[in-house]
Amino acid sequence: MIIDDDDEQNGPLTSTLINRWYMIIQPYSAIFRQDLTVRKYQFIQILHCTHPYWIWVRNEDSNEGFIPIDCFIS
Repeated sequence: MIIDDDDEQNGPLTSTLINRWYMIIQPYSAIFRQDLTVRKYQFIQILHCTHPYWIWVRNEDSNEGFIPIDCFIS
């Protein structure tokens, strides 16, 4: 689910994915210090995409961290 749309090129995902809001489809519990715990149906904004399996995101509470890309792409 896309809420907003700004374009910026930051990595392997297309620039159209950056700075848009997406709904989490699979929860993730943070394991490492820079990871972000996300819940199913929570909205996140993609900030950086520099790794093929991990993305840097911001949640609705303005917390930032890495989550697996599988959390929002089915």
